[in-house]
Amino acid sequence: DFVLSELGISEAEAQQYREQEMDFQKFVTGQKRSMSEIRELIGHSVMVPQKWVDQHQDAGLIERVQIYEDKGNGYSEDASYFVRDAYVSSNVIEFEIKVNGDVKMIRIDPAMDSCMVKIRSMLFNGEKIPVENRKIMITNGKVAKASTEESGPSVVFATTDPNINIRLENLNRKAENLLNVKLEIVRVPLSIATDMAGAVKKII
Repeated sequence: DFVLSELGISEAEAQQYREQEMDFQKFVTGQKRSMSEIRELIGHSVMVPQKWVDQHQDAGLIERVQIYEDKGNGYSEDASYFVRDAYVSSNVIEFEIKVNGDVKMIRIDPAMDSCMVKIRSMLFNGEKIPVENRKIMITNGKVAKASTEESGPSVVFATTDPNINIRLENLNRKAENLLNVKLEIVRVPLSIATDMAGAVKKII
């Protein structure tokens, strides 16, 4: 405004100059458009790449499957390991691991965050694990009864340390065993997971 007043340019004249400048820019750039013009035409807000990078790195730290083995002395971090590429997608966990016959109990941590997990399939040496049996599966989540016999139960974890424990000593163990696991997982904010866990009534 100060410059316009000093040069004695009216608002109407200033608008004409702006339009002339825009026409000139279009002539210089040809058929190309500036990023600001593209954003306005698309109608979406600006997305900051660094935020996407941070979210991806955050997911990499949280979306990890950790396995603990108890051979009679309880669990320990030293005896645990992470399953590589267990997340086949952001919502599906699928893996196969070998388990020695001296492992009495195995613990599966599906994530490092509050979440909801649907047990799609759990096989031990090719046989279905009866996860509905409390003497077989123990968890720190709230287990909802499955809607059908073909489908496993869902578990709501109102904790950042969710875990599913399987008593292998109550199954038919061999010297070397194979555990197949397929889970469907959705990360849920802790406050919402707490409300969901409180609402679960159909407990196995």
